[in-house]
Amino acid sequence: MTAALREKPASGLIEKSCERRAKRVRCAIPAKIEFQGVRLADCVIKDISSSGLLLYVPRAQWPPHTFQLASFVFKNEFQVQTVWSNREHVGVKILTDQK
Repeated sequence: MTAALREKPASGLIEKSCERRAKRVRCAIPAKIEFQGVRLADCVIKDISSSGLLLYVPRAQWPPHTFQLASFVFKNEFQVQTVWSNREHVGVKILTDQK
């Protein structure tokens, strides 16, 4: 744990985690994580916002820092970058969309 986190009271951490910079739309869209043209894992897009996506990814199938995200729901494949992660979720920002 970093020194900055240790200095904050527990209630401050809870309040901080509840803050959102962008409105989120909940969903459950099946997707695939690909890296250099190879499918690495299946995942589920759990929410979408203007700042990025929340992915459910089983821990055994952890993605690289930058990867492609594909889904039959979208016409494009997206180049994304991991912003944060925890046990089974990865927050990513969209870098580019590819046709």
